Amino acid sequence: MSYDRPGYGGSTPHPGRDVASAAADVASVADALGIERFAVMGHSGGAAHALACAALLPERVLAAVCGSGLAPYHAEGLDWFAGMAAAGAAEPRAAAKGRAALEDHLASAEFDPELFTPADHAALAGVWSCLLTVVE
Repeated sequence: MSYDRPGYGGSTPHPGRDVASAAADVASVADALGIERFAVMGHSGGAAHALACAALLPERVLAAVCGSGLAPYHAEGLDWFAGMAAAGAAEPRAAAKGRAALEDHLASAEFDPELFTPADHAALAGVWSCLLTVVE
C-alpha cells in the first residue's frame, strides 16, 4: 500500500506541512484500512518521512526502510547537489526557489530514463514495478 505525499501525484497540497506531518498522514491511512502495525518505506525525499513515522509512531511502526535518503539541505559544508545527475537535480533546485518555480518545473519536465542504470530498470520491471510508476 502506498500514498502520495501532499502535493505529489494526485494528492492535495498541504501548505506549511513538515516532514513530521507524514506520521499523522500515514496513521490516518492505516486507520482507514484497519491496519494496526506496519512497516514504512521511503525513497529519496520520502526517506525522511519514513523515519519520521518510525520516530513518531513507535507503537505502530515495526520497521523503516530508507532508500537513497537525502542529507539535510542546509548541512554545514555540504554541496547538496554534488554527484546528482543534472536531470535528478533539476526538481530539487526548482523546489529550493519556491513553490511557483517547482510547479513550473513539474509542468514542463519529462521523465529522464538516463537517471536509472540497466540494473535499476530490471529491478523496477519486477516486484518493485509500482515504484517506477511513482518515479515516472
